[in-house]
Parts: sequence; C-alpha cells; structure tokens
Amino acid sequence: MEKMNVLVAGGDARTLEVIAKLAEKGISVYAAGFEKVNFESTDIQHTKITDTAASHYDAILLPVRGTDGSGNVTRIWNFSVHIVNHF
Repeated sequence: MEKMNVLVAGGDARTLEVIAKLAEKGISVYAAGFEKVNFESTDIQHTKITDTAASHYDAILLPVRGTDGSGNVTRIWNFSVHIVNHF
C-alpha cells in the first residue's frame, strides 16, 4: 500500500495534535501555516499551499471554527455528519 499524503492547512494547538497523530501512523503530513513550529518527525514537512497541486494529496484538512463560550460546537448548517475512519 502506498503511503498517504495529507495536507494540513492552518489551525491551532489542536491541529498540531492531529498532525502528530497522523505522522505516528506513518502518514506523510505536509503542514502549511506552521512555519514557526519545529516538527521532530521526518514524516512531517513544512509546505505552502501553492507549492504542490491538490491532486498530490489524499486528503486536505482545513481549520474549523471550534466552539462557543459554552463549549458547544458551532455550525452554520443543520445536517448530519458521517465520519469515515480509514486509519
């Protein structure tokens, strides 16, 4: 099986945890917007969104809004989300 390539574009400290977990699973992670972060894993590379065509990546992760002051997840639309676990 070929190694997965995932672009992670921006985010906060939570996103850094996601990046680390993906790399632990042997996924090649391309981190855009984290120039000031030094990653220890060789599976994590700094990149710019414009450096590589989107077709190079198996998945692209974008930042989410997060939660409101009460800890509720904010959403714009009322719909169901189906989470698929490929790992």
